[in-house]
Amino acid sequence: MKNISIKSVLAEAQEVFMKAPWHWVFVSIIQFLILIACIPLIAFFSAAITVTFGSSMPWFIEHVFPTIISLLFVTVVWAVMLNFYRMAQAALAGTNPEIKDIFHPDTRITPFVLTVFLVAFITYVGVWILVIPGMIAAIVLFLADVSCVEEHTSPVDSLYRSLELVRKDVWSVILFMIISIALSFVAIIPFGLGLLFYVPFMMIAKIVLFRHLRNFEPAVVA
Repeated sequence: MKNISIKSVLAEAQEVFMKAPWHWVFVSIIQFLILIACIPLIAFFSAAITVTFGSSMPWFIEHVFPTIISLLFVTVVWAVMLNFYRMAQAALAGTNPEIKDIFHPDTRITPFVLTVFLVAFITYVGVWILVIPGMIAAIVLFLADVSCVEEHTSPVDSLYRSLELVRKDVWSVILFMIISIALSFVAIIPFGLGLLFYVPFMMIAKIVLFRHLRNFEPAVVA
């Protein structure tokens, strides 16, 4: 059976990325600064609540508030991911990303965040129950977020769509995931600066992989 060429997927992504590499880096810097700016705000509100209530802090505030704050921060992270995907779509269409696109409202934010949350929750439960189910979930749901962005599917439909596409060539998807993880370790080495290149490049590559799988018809073995 013929498989998708991950080499071709990465080469196509590289070609798109190299048309404006420093533009992508500048966009990445702005995105990461937004995330970094959220950290002291979270710390400030947490400290303010601790000082206000002290030892008499209500149970809800003590146990639920940190979870809510964490979810809000994660939502910001996922919103940044959506921006990268949206810019990657534009780059694949021949348009370079613009800084103003970071602040452009997107109606897909709610279904996208819910999709990523569902994937994270299902994977976490799978790992908690037994490691292997979690690994399987991570693989078959790998493309759910891209499906939500590319095809505007609902959160649940995005999960099913990912399963449908991954089944077309599961080994190529696994190889792509392994390469992605390996590259992330390499990107972290130079004080994490490599992430400024790695994140937008992999967002482009993941959309390219999604489109290859969508158009892929496995060869029939006689």
